Amino acid sequence: MPKIDQFEGVFKAADKEVCSYEKIEVGSAVLVTDLSQEEAAAFSEQVKGFLSVLGDVTWTIVTGDQYNDIEVLLRLVEEGGAGLVCTCRNLHSRAWKFPHSIGEYVDVLTQVAEQPILLLPHPETGRGAEHSMENTNVVMAITDDLNRRSSAYQSRCPLH
Repeated sequence: MPKIDQFEGVFKAADKEVCSYEKIEVGSAVLVTDLSQEEAAAFSEQVKGFLSVLGDVTWTIVTGDQYNDIEVLLRLVEEGGAGLVCTCRNLHSRAWKFPHSIGEYVDVLTQVAEQPILLLPHPETGRGAEHSMENTNVVMAITDDLNRRSSAYQSRCPLH
């Protein structure tokens, strides 16, 4: 760079706050599972505990017997009007045994739903450590708005 002012301008443009706290008001959330009523109830307690930092949230639970195709699931999520959708990989599939896909339900849901989607490990995998469903201050955000390009970003940010 020929001029020190240009260098300073480029440096200042790159110096941005990486992460800042902003309280999120969710109001209502839907948990989509492929589990039975009993299994979904136990899993929902884990998810509610994990997301307790969100405050007072009205929960709707969609279990595996309530939908049998993607269109029905999309309708259930839309009718719920939730501010957040929580689900796990490979709904109605045994592919959750392999860490290589998210499954067709989640693939379509992430492309169609307007709500943010929290993707959790399938509860039957047994891969999640017990502490992984507790509040944490490590956040992973994947978005096309981050630094104006599609990227994965991890930062230590206080959640509360």
